[in-house]
Amino acid sequence: MTLRALLLGLLVGFGIAGVTYFNDAVMHQTFLIGNFFPIGVFGLLALLLMVNLALRYLGPRWPVRPAELVVMTAIGLAVCGWPGSGFFRTFTTSVALPSQLIKNQTNWQGTDVMSYVPGGSAVVAEGHIRDWPGLVKGLAAAEHETAGPQAKVWELLPDPIRQTVLDAARTGRIEDSAKLDLLKGLKTIVESRAFYGAFDPQAIPERARTLLAEHAELAVERDRLAAERNDLTSRRDEAFREITDPLTELERQRAALREGRAAAAQAHDDLAARTPDHAGPEVEALDLQVADFDRQTAALDRRIADLSASVKKLDHQIQAHSRKIEHLDSEIGTTAKAGTVEKKINRVLLESLYAGMIGPSPAGGGVLLDGGEPDPFAVDTLQQGWSGSEHLGLADLPWDVWWPTLKVWGIVALLVAGAALCLVLIVHIQWSHRELLPYPIARFVEETARTGPDGRDPVILKFKVFWYGFAAVAAVHLINGLNSWFPNEFFLQIPMSFRLQPLIEAFPEAMKVPQGWGMFFVCIFPSVVAFTYFLSSEVSFSLGISTIAWVLFGGLLVSNGVAIEHEYLGGKNLNLMLFGAYLGSAVMILYIGRRYYLNVAASAVGFRRQTDTPRYATWAARILVLCVAGAAAVLSQAGLDWPLSILVVVLILVMLLVLTRINAETGAIFIQSYWMPVGVITALFGVQAISPQAFIVLAMACIVLVCDPREAIMPYLANGLRLAESGARVGPRRLAPVMGLMIVGGFVVALIATFYFQYNLGVNYSDGWATTNVPSFAFDALATHISNLSARGDLAEATSLSGLQSLAAIQPGGKEFLWLALGAGLVVACSIARLRLSWWFIHPVLFLFWATYPSCIMASSFLIGWGVKVSVVKLGGAKTYNSLKPAMIGIIAGELVAGIAWILVGAAYYAVMHKFPVTYRILPG
Repeated sequence: MTLRALLLGLLVGFGIAGVTYFNDAVMHQTFLIGNFFPIGVFGLLALLLMVNLALRYLGPRWPVRPAELVVMTAIGLAVCGWPGSGFFRTFTTSVALPSQLIKNQTNWQGTDVMSYVPGGSAVVAEGHIRDWPGLVKGLAAAEHETAGPQAKVWELLPDPIRQTVLDAARTGRIEDSAKLDLLKGLKTIVESRAFYGAFDPQAIPERARTLLAEHAELAVERDRLAAERNDLTSRRDEAFREITDPLTELERQRAALREGRAAAAQAHDDLAARTPDHAGPEVEALDLQVADFDRQTAALDRRIADLSASVKKLDHQIQAHSRKIEHLDSEIGTTAKAGTVEKKINRVLLESLYAGMIGPSPAGGGVLLDGGEPDPFAVDTLQQGWSGSEHLGLADLPWDVWWPTLKVWGIVALLVAGAALCLVLIVHIQWSHRELLPYPIARFVEETARTGPDGRDPVILKFKVFWYGFAAVAAVHLINGLNSWFPNEFFLQIPMSFRLQPLIEAFPEAMKVPQGWGMFFVCIFPSVVAFTYFLSSEVSFSLGISTIAWVLFGGLLVSNGVAIEHEYLGGKNLNLMLFGAYLGSAVMILYIGRRYYLNVAASAVGFRRQTDTPRYATWAARILVLCVAGAAAVLSQAGLDWPLSILVVVLILVMLLVLTRINAETGAIFIQSYWMPVGVITALFGVQAISPQAFIVLAMACIVLVCDPREAIMPYLANGLRLAESGARVGPRRLAPVMGLMIVGGFVVALIATFYFQYNLGVNYSDGWATTNVPSFAFDALATHISNLSARGDLAEATSLSGLQSLAAIQPGGKEFLWLALGAGLVVACSIARLRLSWWFIHPVLFLFWATYPSCIMASSFLIGWGVKVSVVKLGGAKTYNSLKPAMIGIIAGELVAGIAWILVGAAYYAVMHKFPVTYRILPG
């Protein structure tokens, strides 16, 4: 691994991390990442390999060696799990926008979802009331108090709610409507600035004293900032007075120049219109005059900017102080409204006043931005973008508000990524050297970068069929791209997708199966077809028939009265069946490599390491345990019980492991799991075993970490290790530290870039998935979870669960395990048949891939690729098959280069015209 290769890899990796949001969300071009075959990395590789041919003419040192380009690609892949769908596409919106979305969500408001968020709202929710009769009696007794906290409670309760309390105390019956009224009354108390003042500061609980001290510190800080702002305002006013006269004179001169320029431009236009054939010199003279006016105006603009720079700098500082003061006011309260800290104090005092009747607020924090409070600057500016005259700098962003949330999810994400890297290091030898998995993506790079005896140019570039395939696909995307940009002028288009409407009408029952539409939708991705050429026939055939097989299987269930259901975060039967398939696949992965994995585990705890077990695998196993423990510990501090913290991290790693296996074995570049740990855990444990506060942390962990696994980090790392080893002879031991650096560095760069663009331009509302759907998923599911618990009468009991109590409350359902067993059984049975029966032609990936959106849009391409390969082998034999391999590589390279080319066209258009370019996207994603 040369220094140049390392520097190129760092440049590509950090470039991808820094540019992806701008390309995807601002210019709306082909996703730079988008799937497990990111155009931003592999397209650049293909482009550089061709540019190398031209660099030969500049001298032997100019071209980058293919092995160096391979290392560059491997390093660049390590950051691809962060900037796009893998994390930052939805992270900020998921943790910040629920505080705004709740304003229009009546089901969220009705269940007080924010009260169950650790560190969230201090309002008392239904699940926090542990003794309704006792609470009613306590509130009714306050009627006769004349002084003290009880009297203040009665004073703050609205008259109608007082009557509700008295009626309930007299009759002993507490109707649901009465409960709602009582909760409203308690909310009034929590949000009152007068309540905590009725308590003796020396007689209140320690938690309340701590909050009071925090309130006092924040008030002091607020006064300090206000004083500094006043001082800055005075200095700004004084500086403005000093520059008023010269600034007025310069602005007068600039206005005169602008008038002169307008007059000269008008004279130019008039003269050119009157005498178009005879006014050449005169028009040129006026052109020069206009240009001179522009130069003088630009010079005055610079002088005005220099003169007013100090005032603008002070204005900037004043605005920053105002934003901080506004945030502190939301924390400590104002004369018109109680602050967040004051509400927490009131909640603690209510709990102490009615001990045993009102449970505590969920412990923890950092799950949502500012605990779910709509911070005026941090949330509003994120939504709408900055409206100031100058862009916000990095120092102007609300890092202090974001820090608690970044601390939780940033650390957890990095630890999970570290665990994924460790898993890749452990399985690498087994998959790559023993099971000989094909790694089609890495193989594409190997074939593309393979050099001849001279070690210079890639051999593939010397094959004419490579250029035929390259040119054919590039021409298709040139034509379709021009049609997208100029639909009226360039009407020619080559369709790449077809909807088989006659078949839909012939088989209407198939549409009743979830994702059944995929059987009647043909979408052709040339790269997927070309990848299929390098796969075994059983793999490509299984992927190709996945949608057909699912419709037949699902149709059989539906016709027998079995409804097939799926929810994004839920534990419906389809979710559980697919989870069972992933679990079965993980079991088979461990079974096939059991001797190696057992030795890795044994050597990690001090037993003898066998010679065929690399030392780095042993250390990776140890670090893996630390990463899992660390991620679980952070989630526990955030508010999730430690058994569930460990379980959710393990399930996420199972998902990543199987996704990586699918990619390494089949080359599928677009995969989604269609199950989430929160839904699986809730369905298998029983709704009563998962408290609302645990549920929302589980749901947010899924949303933040594996919201859209099409860009999960682990497959990138696996392909990077494989191609660096096979294409550049750089082993995992040398590459792993660089990948670790890129994981951390890429996260930081992607964070800064995403925040900068979002706070200056606002979130990308054209991406409804990221700005509306995903931020709603967790709280929609939480509202449903709370309603289910309330309907069962288990809400208060479930809310009080913590630690091992959750495990004691488990009541597994047989139906849920049957669906899990069905998915696992299909995969395990198919895997065993494949190992034992030489004639078996179905690969277990079928049961991992079917019933998902990627199957619907990619199955036809796999089936076409399978048909092409089978036809070539049968008609032309092995020689013809091998001779067409370069053409397939050319097809892939052509699609990559076309994608990069249209991205560059969009960027150039944006830079020159200052307008957003037309969207033309290539590859699934």
